[in-house]
Amino acid sequence: PELRVYKHGVEPLGIDTLQAEQTRRLGDHIMVFVLLEPHRSNEEAFNQWYQKEHLPYLLRAPTWISSERFLLHFSTDSEAPKYLALHRWGSNEVFDSEEYMAALNTEWRTSVMAQIVKRDRFVLNYEGNLGSLAK
Repeated sequence: PELRVYKHGVEPLGIDTLQAEQTRRLGDHIMVFVLLEPHRSNEEAFNQWYQKEHLPYLLRAPTWISSERFLLHFSTDSEAPKYLALHRWGSNEVFDSEEYMAALNTEWRTSVMAQIVKRDRFVLNYEGNLGSLAK
């Protein structure tokens, strides 16, 4: 079986990320896992775009809860992308919002995404409360 381990290790996002206690109280929400790896020659531009444009656009979208970024620490899969972003949203209505679409349709994003060599994306609907797992 495939194993990937990601750890915090990317520059601070300039926003509060969820602490374990906050995460346990979240309840129902949407989790979007975006895994990307830019070409080595474009890595700095990728991180600048993410920090200066992409994340600020996402923060404006309705029902945004949090965003966190991680770096690949270990993988049994040679095709595992280097970067993992985890975005949490209150509902899937965000995907139809003007603000979300604006985050996905900029010239800078188009330029950066043309240099992505590995990618993956998962959207999960979490139902329940993580705090109930501890009981």
